[in-house]
Amino acid sequence: MVVLYENAATAIYDIMTDFQTIKAVRPLDIQVTGENPEELLVAWLAELNFYTQSDFWLSCKFEILQLTDRSLSARVWGEKINLKRHPIQLEIKAVTFHQLRIIQKQSDFQARLILDI
Repeated sequence: MVVLYENAATAIYDIMTDFQTIKAVRPLDIQVTGENPEELLVAWLAELNFYTQSDFWLSCKFEILQLTDRSLSARVWGEKINLKRHPIQLEIKAVTFHQLRIIQKQSDFQARLILDI
């Protein structure tokens, strides 16, 4: 399940800009809670998006330190947006619950998530 949360975070930043241009300059600690894994996924991505919108922060490295069905603690690395290196392709306005699903296929997890852009 950890990989699902890390990959989902990578995906939202790759939607916003060229993910390969983001540098791991400094760490940021993030903690979120939810009533179930789906709510937790939305809370995680919404928190990351909050830092992008409010602090102009982009993340490129994600380390999930603790994960349960109801809480997530992580350290992410990234940097402030530099428009010369990080042209913004799409702005994510919100992470939604619309048609949200987490599916387990053997030992792997997949998520379907719709973003408001």
